[in-house]
Amino acid sequence: MSARVRLQGKARQAVLSVPTEAVIKTGKRSLVMLALEKGRYQPQEVLIGMESGERTEIVAGLQEGQKVITSGQFLLDSEASLLGIDITTLNDVATTPADSKHEARGEIRDINAEGVQIAHGPLHTLGMPGMTMRFPLSTELQNATGDTRALMQALKIGSHVNFAVHQTEDGLEITQIAPVSMNDTQEVAP
Repeated sequence: MSARVRLQGKARQAVLSVPTEAVIKTGKRSLVMLALEKGRYQPQEVLIGMESGERTEIVAGLQEGQKVITSGQFLLDSEASLLGIDITTLNDVATTPADSKHEARGEIRDINAEGVQIAHGPLHTLGMPGMTMRFPLSTELQNATGDTRALMQALKIGSHVNFAVHQTEDGLEITQIAPVSMNDTQEVAP
């Protein structure tokens, strides 16, 4: 058997693209490494479109003129390598007032001096999907509780919590956290 096929598509205007090797696909999201001043780098979440040849279309997350790293990304391409690094997400947090609080529910996976690691549901107001990440406690929360150790002892690994975070220059930090009943259901990350 044979067939004749004609494919038609709309003509497209110029699109923003990067070399395909510059895109880091973690399985949950796509990232590129931005080249900043003084030899620094910053992961940036991007929404990718079509791939053609050795180029990948960037639908959202980058602007024309930004510099991305195109080689050496193999050193950075595992999700574990990206833990603890502030990643600029598609929904730029600069569009949200700095004093805004963002709430979610999650399950505590680890607690230490650096903060609380939570597998959480989406932070909708930030456009952030559910994931597992570590949040430090805000200075205000530490001062309000008086004894951070007492707060940490009240929170156990495996506990379900409601929490709120706010954006600082150093990233997101917890401003409120409280255990919740297992019967009170909401979205929690796997």
